[in-house]
Amino acid sequence: MRKKNQALVTLFNLKGAGRPRLAIEKRRSIPHRTRESFKKGTPVHVTIKLKKNIVFTLRNKTIFQKIAKAVQKARLKKLRIIHFTVQKDHLHLLLEATDKIALGKSLQSLGISLSKSLTHLLKRSGSVYKERYHVHILKSIREIKNAKLYILGNAVKHGVIKDKFDTFSSVIKEPKIAWQFDFEKYFSDLLHFLDYEKIISDLVDSPKFFLTKKGLG
Repeated sequence: MRKKNQALVTLFNLKGAGRPRLAIEKRRSIPHRTRESFKKGTPVHVTIKLKKNIVFTLRNKTIFQKIAKAVQKARLKKLRIIHFTVQKDHLHLLLEATDKIALGKSLQSLGISLSKSLTHLLKRSGSVYKERYHVHILKSIREIKNAKLYILGNAVKHGVIKDKFDTFSSVIKEPKIAWQFDFEKYFSDLLHFLDYEKIISDLVDSPKFFLTKKGLG
């Protein structure tokens, strides 16, 4: 029997599912090979990594608002975000896409808008991305469920928070998870909470296609 990957066992991933983390020196950039095609409405898990020297952390109010504006622009290109999390130097997105071309265009729009926002805010030039974004096509209900829990529990996985409500993710869209937390304790900054609620409502879509609905149900 395969042993659990202890590094991945969290509140959101009790079975320790997923691949073990590789040592940094062994990690490789995403190769520029042709992306796999998929059927209309297929959910995908996208990871966008930034260079580590770009900013100390993306998890602050100012940068989070910049990310939100970049996402809003990409939504005009039919980007459909079902869930997301913003971590120190990367983003995880659970998306619905009509096809590979539409996904590429919407993510290109997001990438350009986010890059412009960050370079302007941080007064720097050049690429902000570590590598090409990674796409994992979710082909089953189980994969969708695992991706959702992985994304919403990513801050726990990275040790950023223990049992706090993560306002840099879309966890509030999952009531069964969200209401486990003590709102009075973690939302002492009421203004931040109200800003957060509005940002999430402007960024996150409800599942539209059958497979995603089943996976998130």
